Amino acid sequence: MVLVLDLIALSVTLINFLEVKRTSAGEQTPLWIIPVLLIVTVCIPIAIILLCMFALYRECVRIILKIKYGEKFGGLLKGLDAFQTIGEPIQHVINTCLVFQCPKTMSAQEFYEAIEEKLRRPSVLPQFSSILKKEFGYSYMLKASIFDTAFKKMKLINTENHKLSRTELMLLINEHANAQMPKDGSIPWEILVGSQPIEWRDNMHNYYIILSRVHHALCDGAALVKLTGATYADKENTATISSEYLPQKDSSVTMNFFKGLCETLLAIILIPSWYVSNLVLKGKDKNILKGKKLRMQSHYAMNIEDHSCYVQKIKSIKKRIPRVSFSDVLLTAISASFSEFFTKNSALTEKVTVVLPVLVGASELRKIKSMELRNLKVQNEFSSVALDLPICMSNAPDQVDIISRLNLISKRTKALRSSFHYSINRLVTKTISTCLSQPLLVLISKSSSYTAILSLLPGPPKVTCFDGSTIISDFIGWNPNAFDIGSTMLITTYDDRLHILVSIDEALIENYSDVQGIADNVLKYLDQLDEKISELCK
Repeated sequence: MVLVLDLIALSVTLINFLEVKRTSAGEQTPLWIIPVLLIVTVCIPIAIILLCMFALYRECVRIILKIKYGEKFGGLLKGLDAFQTIGEPIQHVINTCLVFQCPKTMSAQEFYEAIEEKLRRPSVLPQFSSILKKEFGYSYMLKASIFDTAFKKMKLINTENHKLSRTELMLLINEHANAQMPKDGSIPWEILVGSQPIEWRDNMHNYYIILSRVHHALCDGAALVKLTGATYADKENTATISSEYLPQKDSSVTMNFFKGLCETLLAIILIPSWYVSNLVLKGKDKNILKGKKLRMQSHYAMNIEDHSCYVQKIKSIKKRIPRVSFSDVLLTAISASFSEFFTKNSALTEKVTVVLPVLVGASELRKIKSMELRNLKVQNEFSSVALDLPICMSNAPDQVDIISRLNLISKRTKALRSSFHYSINRLVTKTISTCLSQPLLVLISKSSSYTAILSLLPGPPKVTCFDGSTIISDFIGWNPNAFDIGSTMLITTYDDRLHILVSIDEALIENYSDVQGIADNVLKYLDQLDEKISELCK
């Protein structure tokens, strides 16, 4: 029996070594990782037993809280929802600014009342009528009436007739986005309605904003976009509902079950390779955007293209360079933008490790304009992968051809796409976040070292609301600076236009202009990449 177990452990170790070698993007795989893989493999059964013990403790906590609060108890958070409650609440807030193009005759008060009428109705989503609490090491929800506390007007600058300039707008957004959530962070969402118009695209309309602040424990970015569409969009504009919301045939359900079971078993077997690749071989990031104690006060910057040309430019680059994806092109421009920042500050570093969230159903966002709230799955369904993003690729960064940067990034993303890191990370995170208590989750989150979070989110078509009289002109969102990762960038393609949003903790970059420069330079390097490829194709 012992011999059989030894053979199984050695076989699993060999499989994981080959998987590390396969996904290393051509880099040399050291032989010393073999004993590390063996140790991790042997520890998996022990970890499963410990998780079962914590699951029993968690069930005892659930029963105690249910007895204590009765019908008010909204349940313990589980999986990825629970994972997003590690640390301070402000670290997990998704800030989203919606810009509404309204009729010239609509006043700020009329806009406020119209939005309130949309939102003040019985919620079919229980998490939006609850507060977040922690007890016995676990996060849970309590049912409560919170609308009047969570829905309010933004701070007024001068008078209601004063149009906010873009500079004033960003100062106001930074002030509100850096504020604590209501009731010491226990209320998980907040809607702030603009008190005055802003200077935006033209003078033919009045432009007003809403700053939506949602705790990441409620939902991920893809779910939040769908929720926004279901809340504000005119129902007659509802696009064809995605197949994921339609009843499935029994055969499809059975096939999906067995497929999911096989993926889970394979993910368990390959956990050692995932652990070694992400936590052993990568090491700790050391650069000017990593290592300092965060202030939990961030610079929020944006760069929004006025016309739909860069999305088409990226598609054109894809056509001319074989086997390059849309995200590869964007990551190349992001990489070059960060490279310029590091070079400017004389802080040369070869690469940084970034988190790339992978959102389930994100591709659906290009097709969905509006959905009924009752059809939505508002929860966290994302996973993530870690990418070594090249920064300063030589001692003379100006001499590095941007196409070489694109080729290197494409090579690394292909290795990630062919790996099981997404499935393993999803399985491990959901399991340990459900079973383990918060103090242990904090320790586990500190074992990894990432410099930034980079999200690439497909945006829906332009949304109309208020019976066609109003358009959501721009959908602007910033990732939270969660898990002590102080730099984030989100790029979305709402209305087929690039919306580039950057947030960086003030402890890492003091000057707001440097943060704005990182956002602005993404478009500059997309232009440069397009020019270089055009020269090659001549």
